[in-house]
Amino acid sequence: MLKKIIYITFFVFNYSYSQSIKEFKLLSEIDSTSIEYAHIIIDGKLKTYSNEKGKFKLNLDTKIDTLSISHLEFRTKNLLFDDIIKNDTIYLQENSTVLDEVFLSKVKKVTKVLLPKKSIRELIYSNKDLTFPYGFKIAVYVPNEEKNNFFIKKIVLKSKNKKAISNSKFIPFKVNLMTCDTVNNIPDKPIFKEDLVVGKFENQPLVEINLSKIREIPFPKNGIYVVVSLYDETYYLDNGFINKPSFGIVQLRKNSKFRQLNYYSINGIYKWWEPFYSKEKIQSINFGIEVEN
Repeated sequence: MLKKIIYITFFVFNYSYSQSIKEFKLLSEIDSTSIEYAHIIIDGKLKTYSNEKGKFKLNLDTKIDTLSISHLEFRTKNLLFDDIIKNDTIYLQENSTVLDEVFLSKVKKVTKVLLPKKSIRELIYSNKDLTFPYGFKIAVYVPNEEKNNFFIKKIVLKSKNKKAISNSKFIPFKVNLMTCDTVNNIPDKPIFKEDLVVGKFENQPLVEINLSKIREIPFPKNGIYVVVSLYDETYYLDNGFINKPSFGIVQLRKNSKFRQLNYYSINGIYKWWEPFYSKEKIQSINFGIEVEN
C-alpha cells in the first residue's frame, strides 16, 4: 500500500512538473526557418537562449511579467504572460535596412578588415586567450586612417584558438560600438541604443557580427570603439557555464594607434581606464571591424 502511495505521489508530482515546463519554438516570419541562439530575457534578465533548432523551455510556474526575445538579425519581440501561454510557436520579424535612395556606382567596392597590427614580438609570445571579470567592459579603439569614406559592416572578435570545442556550450555576451570622446580619449556615445546580444562557442576562433541588416553605420573620422561586456555572474553560474567567453591577445606595434580601455570600479567609481600594457603599446585584446566603401 505504501509503495502505491509513493508511486501515485511521484506520478502526480512528475505530471505537475511536466505541465509547468513548456517548450517554445522560434521561427522567421518570412520563411518559417528556425531561429537559433536568440536570447530569452525575462523581466530584464537573461534566462536562456534558443538551441540550434530554435527551441527553448520555460517554467510557467515562475512569475513572468514580460518576456523579451532578442536576436541580432531580428526585431526584438516583447510578450506579456497571457501572450506566452497561448502559443508554443513564436514568429520574429527580420531586421531590414531600408535606404531612401540607392545610388549605382561604377566604383569597385573595397572591403577591409581593421584589426591591431601584430608586432614581431608575436613570434616570441604565445599568449592564450583572455577572459575578464563579471561586470567588466572592454573597449578597443579602432582608428580611421582611410582617405575615403567607409561604412562599418561587421564587428570582428578574434581568438588565439584554431578550432571550437565540439559540443561546447554557446556562451552569450553583449557588444556595441561607441563614438570617441576626443578630449578624454575614451568611449563616448553608443551607436546602438541597446547592446547587441551575441555569443560564441568555447574556443571559437572567430566571431563576426554582421551589422548590414541592422543599419548603415558610417566609419567616423575620429575612429570608433568596439565594446564587449558580459552578463551578470548569476546568469552564467545558474546556467552551468564553467568558462566565460575568451578573446585573443595581440602584441602591438610601437606605432599602433589601437588602444584598449577597461570599464570597472575603483573605490566605488566606475570609469574607463587604460591599462599600462595599452599605454606602453605592449598588447591589446584583438577586436576590430570590417569596413566597406
